[in-house]
Amino acid sequence: MSHAKERTEKICLNCGAELNGRFCHLCGQENIEPKESFWHLVTHFFYDITHFDGKFFETVKILLFKPGFLTKQYMAGKRVSYLNPIRMYVFTSAFFFLIFFSFMSPEDTLKMSETKPKNVPSLTEFLKEAKDDAQRELKESKDSTEKVDKEKEIAAIDHDLIRLATDSTIAADSLKSFSYIFKYKKKNPFEKRFESVEAYDSVQNTLQGDAKDSWMEQFFTRKKIMWDKKYGEGHVMDALKEKFMHSIPQLLFVSLPFFALLLKLLYIRRKKYYYVDHGIFSIHLYCAIFIILLVIFGLEKLKIATHWNWMSPVITIVILSVYFYVYIAMKKFYEQGYLKTFLKYFILFISYSIVAALLMMVFLLLSIFRL
Repeated sequence: MSHAKERTEKICLNCGAELNGRFCHLCGQENIEPKESFWHLVTHFFYDITHFDGKFFETVKILLFKPGFLTKQYMAGKRVSYLNPIRMYVFTSAFFFLIFFSFMSPEDTLKMSETKPKNVPSLTEFLKEAKDDAQRELKESKDSTEKVDKEKEIAAIDHDLIRLATDSTIAADSLKSFSYIFKYKKKNPFEKRFESVEAYDSVQNTLQGDAKDSWMEQFFTRKKIMWDKKYGEGHVMDALKEKFMHSIPQLLFVSLPFFALLLKLLYIRRKKYYYVDHGIFSIHLYCAIFIILLVIFGLEKLKIATHWNWMSPVITIVILSVYFYVYIAMKKFYEQGYLKTFLKYFILFISYSIVAALLMMVFLLLSIFRL
């Protein structure tokens, strides 16, 4: 409620309903004078901030030290005194990941402007390596047709090496020996070295049947060529790691309904709990874990800054408290015995680990496609 002057007219300015009191019983708007002074705006701003802070910290205190209690209060309809679960999740997760990404050391974050491509072997070196492979396979081969092909391959490589010795600017796709080199797929498709996608496609177009890469091999080979150009050879994994790390907030948000579904299945015989109730419990659980992890990050940074190695056991205890907190929250909220709660806690831990692993694979693939 604001401290602005109440209007004498008892008609809501928002919906036109007849009023009986300071607030509209239909839309909830406060019946105050629409024109506000600058001072009133300033005081109203600080009032809202302090009011939110007070409610937030009270909610956090209960959330951390009374596991499961906040969800029970929400189910009982006691909601005005505490922060809305959705709003709390948005605030705590945003703050958590802001701190999380700022705590990441500089070497963990790829700096695109500073990446330099590694030295790529020259065509001459590549052909010499291919010639060594062909000569070795020629000696080991017992098939006369294959021996003839190998001899032609070696001759083509020698021809190209002579051309390269006089002109090092020859395009890779114009080399006579490339169709031989990739004919038998003796090299990992992810390790084939091309300067451009066009050069790779040109070589593929000269091959027929099984000698040609599969559509998946072609897809990833083209991707690797583009990634090496964009990020520099050897830095692709760094780029993928950064892309995946920044998708973790979305991953956790997507995992929430799955976590609630697992709880629903575990407590399917408890008819008084609806899926939404499990969802609210999951949100409160995630918020508590975010806050505890922030404490862990803070302790780690303090330990590094002060070189207080004695803090390691303290940090370990705080980490273990996450698992203990989830167990106690389940025990208090669902009101079942210690043994039954522990069995369901164990099943939840295993099943959620599987779900989380599958989601990580999905988001990792999405990160690959977004590179």
